Amino acid sequence: PPPSTCITLNLGPVRFANSLPFLPPIWGSPPPLAVLLQDCGLRQKGLARLRKRARSFLPSYDLYTPRMTSPSDTIHVVTLLHSAFKADLALIPPLSPHPPPSAPSRLLALRVQHKAFPTDQPTLLVNVYNYPSSDPGSQSSLLSCIASLLSAAHGPIIVGGDFNASAYQRFGFTPDTNTRRADTVFTRWISTTNLQVHAPPPPPTPRGVGGGPKQTQTLLHFPPT
Repeated sequence: PPPSTCITLNLGPVRFANSLPFLPPIWGSPPPLAVLLQDCGLRQKGLARLRKRARSFLPSYDLYTPRMTSPSDTIHVVTLLHSAFKADLALIPPLSPHPPPSAPSRLLALRVQHKAFPTDQPTLLVNVYNYPSSDPGSQSSLLSCIASLLSAAHGPIIVGGDFNASAYQRFGFTPDTNTRRADTVFTRWISTTNLQVHAPPPPPTPRGVGGGPKQTQTLLHFPPT
């Protein structure tokens, strides 16, 4: 059967090139339909070399990135798509008359079809790396752009990534005012876009010596897909 799962992963300081050897062990078997990566730290001018490197480690996947205008632009999101599928870049609606910096590099939308079923309705696959909660205006602008993109879609939709906000209750740390505001806006956005959240439930709080709580894990974000 064709791959049917999606994985989303923020690479953080490891970045894209260094992460390639470690990706297949993460997803195991069967391989996923797509791997949505954020915080990739790529440069447009180095893409050709990185595509070759990606192909050597992941021969069954094609690499997609946003279209950037300058060779020095930083690319924040990369989508790896299984070679059983083909994809076209979807048109991203304008964010606003004055879009926030780096906006085009934080959003990648693909219309995906299985090569064996080219007449099927394509699936809209959206990879998001939203701004930090300390920049609520830019966060909201990118969410509005995604909502416009989804409203124009006519087939199945999958949205994944790092939204710098959570749809579920956090644990392991105390969120500040910006974080709580981002979570509220994000949860409301999920409701208005009619997305369903698919994420694992929070693990039970480990117990320490004498039965007291022992914080050994931190929940940062639960994204919708």
